Amino acid sequence: MSKLAYGIMLMMLLSCEITFPPKQKTFNFPPSGLLNEGITVVEYGADWCPGCRAAKPIIEKFQKEYLFQLISIDTSQDNIEQWKDYIALFYIPLIPTISIFKDGRIYYHGPFPLEKQFRRLLNNLNM
Repeated sequence: MSKLAYGIMLMMLLSCEITFPPKQKTFNFPPSGLLNEGITVVEYGADWCPGCRAAKPIIEKFQKEYLFQLISIDTSQDNIEQWKDYIALFYIPLIPTISIFKDGRIYYHGPFPLEKQFRRLLNNLNM
């Protein structure tokens, strides 16, 4: 295991935020072009997950307020095959997890933050 993968895994296990500077990494999302402009939030969850069900209304509320594109990946469904390359690229050890992109660059990837932290992340992107 590389040092980077080990560090990411350790941070996730400790439930810490993993924040990348906005210009550090560019990622082209598998369904071509979805992340090229604006803010996109990718939410990973499952219908059976209480934390995911609790996070859903918060994400939808902020989507209306900040007008970002939302992609929900239900990890309990069989159609996960279309997302396998993306899931392999980003370590997703628990749900709910979110990734926030701006103009195709990753800004945040980690456990779903508290509502206050989520608002702060989105406010920083809209500056």
